[in-house]
Amino acid sequence: MEDTRKIENMKKTENTENIENIETTDNSQKSRIGNSYRFFENKDCPYFPCHAGMEGSAFNCLFCYCPMNPYPDCPGHPVFRKNKEGREFKDCTGCTFPHVAENYDAVLAFLRKKMYE
Repeated sequence: MEDTRKIENMKKTENTENIENIETTDNSQKSRIGNSYRFFENKDCPYFPCHAGMEGSAFNCLFCYCPMNPYPDCPGHPVFRKNKEGREFKDCTGCTFPHVAENYDAVLAFLRKKMYE
């Protein structure tokens, strides 16, 4: 029993030591987040931050390549443009939806919905 407690305490200590707390603001509500399965920020990436307007805020790199890209009805804010041949394509350059930490659940909910359609 005592060994189990030691292991649990070690896990708690490891988890708190490995998390780098980052402050973020979403709708004037502050929350504490850190690198985890829901969020990570790669400031060493040569493209960081890859979207203008996100400088200085917590930037979620988890969805570096957006998993919602194939879907025209995604909850992000894509722009639909036409190429030289007149075919429409989705331009996500200005979309920051998947990079906002608080949108993690919305991204997963959208993908779950698409899986069962």
